[in-house]
Amino acid sequence: MKFAVILFAPLIAMMLPWNCVAEETMPASSEFAVGLYHQLDKGAGNIFFSPLSVRAALAMTAAGAKGKTLEEMLAVLNLKGNDPHGEMGDLIRELSAEPKSEEDRPKLVLRIANAVWGQTRYPFNPAFMDLVRTQYEAEAKSVDFANEPAARKKINDWVAEKTNQKILDLIPAGVIQRDTPLVLTNAVYFNAPWADPFKKGATTDQMFQVTPDKTTTVPTMRRMGRYGYADNSDFQTIELPYAGHETSMVIILPKAVDGMSAVESKMDAKMLSETLGSLKLRELDLSMPRFKIEQAAMMGQILKAMGMKLAFDRDHADFSGICSVEPLYIGEVLHKAFVKVDEEGTEAAAATAVVMRAGAAMRQEPPLRVQVDHPFLMVIRHHKSGEILFMGRVMNPNG
Repeated sequence: MKFAVILFAPLIAMMLPWNCVAEETMPASSEFAVGLYHQLDKGAGNIFFSPLSVRAALAMTAAGAKGKTLEEMLAVLNLKGNDPHGEMGDLIRELSAEPKSEEDRPKLVLRIANAVWGQTRYPFNPAFMDLVRTQYEAEAKSVDFANEPAARKKINDWVAEKTNQKILDLIPAGVIQRDTPLVLTNAVYFNAPWADPFKKGATTDQMFQVTPDKTTTVPTMRRMGRYGYADNSDFQTIELPYAGHETSMVIILPKAVDGMSAVESKMDAKMLSETLGSLKLRELDLSMPRFKIEQAAMMGQILKAMGMKLAFDRDHADFSGICSVEPLYIGEVLHKAFVKVDEEGTEAAAATAVVMRAGAAMRQEPPLRVQVDHPFLMVIRHHKSGEILFMGRVMNPNG
């Protein structure tokens, strides 16, 4: 008989500061981010998700996988080398590192926390517990899943606290079962102001062209300043740095109002890398909408389509690294995400639940007017690591 394990990874918005990007390259994980985006872009409307959250949650799950199950998971997650969990651990420590001096401390909040919620007296393999504790710095917590309401509330309260109340009720009723042996949670909270905030007095209601035939009115911010900028025949790219210049938001704005699908069809990790490498500082007269997006997605079928099939196979999944007594398999992967962009900066949050079930420099030029007034792509990234923290598209700022 196989038993249920639930793994949760709440993540919250990351905004760090901005450096010159021309020398940077995208890491292998960007292939996972773009692949996940292309699975989500088949529908209409806004998209927002955190590839880092999904990847971190599944990487923790993979710490207990073996054989071909592990091979598939590592391939889809683009975790390579002899020490994939050391790689993820190093990334988490890099993202959450504190500045050495108070003067260098940017006005940003970035917190990452992990926890392992184990059924009391369940026979977990010590090697698995040691790995998630040492590499993911996970707290070990005992819980009685037979009391489902109390167990769910305990975990949801932890998630809400770690994400500054942005991810609430991550685990819905009915997900945890009496025989659930394990829940792993990863929470990241990120909140940072723009390096150069927009003035609220300059915000006015403007038209946003949702489609060639449909418009909506949205509060639109406006500011003149120097931003990373690139232009080609299909789209414009603008990079807005956050305080501290370690992270930024990148906007990819198609030239045509209905040009989103054409840009998406060409987007891969190489295109993103080349686009970011082509950015040059330029004086812009920039306007862009305020917006807030909240989304949820079921990732199970998406991940299977990306090649992670055995992990979801009741009869053939191998998670014997978690427990060698009872077989386990992933039942579903749930993801929630939130982002709010305004004059002061950005706040974003995401949560991922992996549910395992029983069974198996430049010359001066005049400011260039750039109006983000129709659908656009968005990436929030960490510069030093190159990691894509959040990704999505805004088809309608009003939802």
